Amino acid sequence: DEFIVACHAATSGNPLFLRAILDAIHSEGFSPTAENAGRVREIGPEAVTRAVTLQLSRLPTEARRLAVSVAVLGDGAEIRHAAALSDLDDRHLASLAATSLARTDLLHVSTQDVEFVHPVVRAAVYESIEPAQRLAMHRRAAELLDQAGEEPERVAAHLDIVPPARDPFVVDTLRTAGDRAIVRGAPEAAARYLRR
Repeated sequence: DEFIVACHAATSGNPLFLRAILDAIHSEGFSPTAENAGRVREIGPEAVTRAVTLQLSRLPTEARRLAVSVAVLGDGAEIRHAAALSDLDDRHLASLAATSLARTDLLHVSTQDVEFVHPVVRAAVYESIEPAQRLAMHRRAAELLDQAGEEPERVAAHLDIVPPARDPFVVDTLRTAGDRAIVRGAPEAAARYLRR
């Protein structure tokens, strides 16, 4: 019973995570006993990362691109923004990609929004992106969100990651986000934006 509770605590009942942990337990050759319950928590993230990487490798290219875009945009991203960042101009193709990711227990998909089933899954996908590509995607995500009329703070969150390059769009957006943060009573956020 303690081992089962540990598995549930480590996976929140997600079948993908549970299979990943059980595979790791089996490969390490230890028994599902109360004495080994503590080892389940030690296995957690690494096993999930391997399972996520394997799951993604089996999916169509469009689904992998969409997963990467959602990882960059963050949870609660609108499907239309993720599709645009993925260069999936065809709505049907974007919908199929999102459905593939949902069927493999990687994403939760609602009518407009997508999010990863667990922060560990998002981290695994995000860390798989080459650093230079990640920065370029954050810069592009900021432009997409700005063009869609999103809040400057949401746009600035992506630009805060991009290295300084005297880019007028970046400077203007960070100044606007800093001004709004001051008005909203968040001087720490304003200082971070303005310092950047």
